[in-house]
Amino acid sequence: VTTESKLRRNIRTMMEAFLKEFNIERLGPKLKEQGIEEPKGLEFLEAEDINEFLQDCAQSGMKIKLSEKAGMRKAFKAIKEGTWGKTDKNPEQDKKGHSSKPQKSGCEQLRGILKELNLQNYQEDIEDPALWKSGGASLEEISYMSHDEREALLEKAGVKPGHRAKLLRRFQEFKAVKPYFLSDMKVDEILNIGKGKLGLGSELGHNGLKITSGGEAIEHGVGMFPRANSACTVRFTVDKDISASFFRGSVSIDDSQKSRMLGKGVQFSIWQYGDGKALLWNANTWISTSSEKKSFEVSATYYCYHISEEHCKGGGRKNVTSYEMGF
Repeated sequence: VTTESKLRRNIRTMMEAFLKEFNIERLGPKLKEQGIEEPKGLEFLEAEDINEFLQDCAQSGMKIKLSEKAGMRKAFKAIKEGTWGKTDKNPEQDKKGHSSKPQKSGCEQLRGILKELNLQNYQEDIEDPALWKSGGASLEEISYMSHDEREALLEKAGVKPGHRAKLLRRFQEFKAVKPYFLSDMKVDEILNIGKGKLGLGSELGHNGLKITSGGEAIEHGVGMFPRANSACTVRFTVDKDISASFFRGSVSIDDSQKSRMLGKGVQFSIWQYGDGKALLWNANTWISTSSEKKSFEVSATYYCYHISEEHCKGGGRKNVTSYEMGF
């Protein structure tokens, strides 16, 4: 069995457990049609997207039960709040801080591995919330850890070296399909950046500020500052080894713009280059306040993206884009 097939199998198993927990197994095929093959896929949706999804299911002739509608909304809430897949901390604990009663856990697959290797005696120590960044044992968190991080966690949990080696070998199957962010890609060409410098990641590129949008800190953004009546343009080259199936993100004006911009505001567009130049996406509207935000998701088939922001009349602050390559 190849690493890829093991990865797909683990993602499928995780999704099946997720759907079963919220009694929405029948909606699984419909979610897959929308490109959502793992629970984390719901993180990028909004409440209105869930309502639209349920409406589409009904319009396709599918009779959806009230319990399934409620389950879908509960599932969405659990992913958005980050509560699914974590261990619940029991208030009745012993002096070591461990639960004195069996804990309820959304990570049954992790417990299954311990049982498979006959290492159940480590369960409470491994599930100690203090060892997990997310506050509870999570198979998803394991999948994003490096080998050294996994080993450190098991060592802190008191797992003996021989037993650690067994678990680490088993954990190798759980390798997350991490998103690739445009801000991490090679900047191929900066045609015009306006004021300041190109902001990448969490940096705004102006006055030492960090990128924020709608009160939320942005960690994988691209910031540009067009001058009046001009455009900012930067070109990124995406590694050809990345076989992405979609390209998604959102665009907005940074929160440092406190009031409405003068003139029309800013318009965003994205071009892609392969055999030729083609318009990939355009906001089709001018954005003039930091409360406005436009999201997009398009098919990713080429390897070079040209990001352009046109600023029409008047002064303004940084304009922020947040992009993610996905699989």
